[in-house]
Amino acid sequence: MGSVDALVGKVVVVTGAGGGIGRALAVGFAGDGATVVAVGRREATLVETATSCPRPIDRVVADLSKTAECSRAVEEIVRAHGRIDVLINNAGLAGSGAFLEKPFDEWADTIAVNVVGVAACCRAALPHMIERGYGRIVTITSRMAGLPSPGTSAYSASKAAVSTFTACLAAELVEDHPDILVNDLIPGPTKTGMCDFGQEPADVYPFVRRLVLLPRGGPSGQVFFRDRPYSLFGLRQMAFRFSRWWSWSSERRKRAKARA
Repeated sequence: MGSVDALVGKVVVVTGAGGGIGRALAVGFAGDGATVVAVGRREATLVETATSCPRPIDRVVADLSKTAECSRAVEEIVRAHGRIDVLINNAGLAGSGAFLEKPFDEWADTIAVNVVGVAACCRAALPHMIERGYGRIVTITSRMAGLPSPGTSAYSASKAAVSTFTACLAAELVEDHPDILVNDLIPGPTKTGMCDFGQEPADVYPFVRRLVLLPRGGPSGQVFFRDRPYSLFGLRQMAFRFSRWWSWSSERRKRAKARA
């Protein structure tokens, strides 16, 4: 694995950088000497992120649910910096709510940001990475990708789609572009606007940095849970599914007892 010094001067794009994990990643990469570009929907939150960073960063306001905005953001970054070395697909929506009760436009917006936005950013950035023969793409995902859960159809479906997209994209790149690596990271529960328990957002940065510093020919098309490879169909995922099922079952029993 490469030295942290290898990040100095690298152009690192972090989407969803207006808060939570995205802000923490922008701060972390800036602290390690990278040229950071924070992308998000709201200028005000990006300014807060920039203020939190130990050195100046750039900001690009874009609505990543729209493919044209994804392309425009990437082209703006390339014009300003000449390249994109690292793309961190962190932007995402929780999209919670029962499928038949949630307005479908809101459901579709979750898919648009979490899936189409990721694919559109990759589509716009990859030609520049291929031209230079180098690139790292890390997409933040979730164990919910492999978990049937009431009220999470948009989120779970989007994360499952993204994991498959990552694997397919890596398969297309691996033979001719061994120094362009595409992987997913499951950070685990993290205190953000989507979750009120777990680790601090800053705790996620070392795991993302590790994937960015993978050497030429390193793992690609894989899912990592923090610092270890992870299978959405493996024993650890089965254990996670059982724990969630037990929790839901307990809650249902409590509600039934309260109604009795």
